Amino acid sequence: MLACLSFACVAAPTSDASIETLLTLTKSENTLNAAYEQIVPVTTQSIPQPQALAGKTLSTQQPQGVETAVQQAVEVMRTELSSWASVRPDVAKIYQGTFLQEEVDGMIAFNRSPPGIAAVEKPPMVMRRSSAFVTACASAIMAKVNAATKKTMAYIKPIQ
Repeated sequence: MLACLSFACVAAPTSDASIETLLTLTKSENTLNAAYEQIVPVTTQSIPQPQALAGKTLSTQQPQGVETAVQQAVEVMRTELSSWASVRPDVAKIYQGTFLQEEVDGMIAFNRSPPGIAAVEKPPMVMRRSSAFVTACASAIMAKVNAATKKTMAYIKPIQ
């Protein structure tokens, strides 16, 4: 019990200023924007597009209505998610409720160091390069799949 009491005395509350410094150093606003950029296409794709309703009888106004709904959904997301000022206080509370002051101080020191700066600056570059790699691999795999499909079709055609 004594150890528990002494720890409570040592653990200082996380200051607003240190959280703000950490959020700035880690470019948390950019993380939010990147998340937004990923969410928009997924949301847009989840809403039925007029061409996906082919075969259904649509009035001349309905396709425009669907397009308007998609644009409105995207605008709501842009308004709600892309405003760092509106979500920053909640993010700060999450950090304050999760990290001790000593941990935040350590993260600030790390993020001010060259490796810490690289850890913040370089992940977008890694993602772009990874995406290019996956695209190249997918292209090579698709060429092999297409070749296998042609062989299979050539085999099946005489059977039919």
